[in-house]
Amino acid sequence: MKLSLRTFQIRPTADLRAEVERQLESLQDLVTIVVAHVLLRKDRQWNPPFCCAVHLEVPGPDVRAFAHDHTIDAALLQVGRSLREQISLRFLRRLQNQKNRRKVRPVPAHSR
Repeated sequence: MKLSLRTFQIRPTADLRAEVERQLESLQDLVTIVVAHVLLRKDRQWNPPFCCAVHLEVPGPDVRAFAHDHTIDAALLQVGRSLREQISLRFLRRLQNQKNRRKVRPVPAHSR
């Protein structure tokens, strides 16, 4: 997984990067992440001031999530929950579609 981390008005520390990587690695069990674009931002004009936006390039349609909160950690957790929920729903939908395709259709009786 390639990580693109951009920050605005937030000092990009090693701990912050490690937390972002930990959140993304927890999603690797559900889907293969090719590239993760993460934007962390603080804007004092907003309330709550911290923003986290994530765009995951995965096989199939990409996954995106966005959250605002009063701390950067809380915003990261919200985005992680949203991504996990989206990915899980996709997985369940795919399983449901596979089950629907496997239903046995009645074989028409041949007339002799």
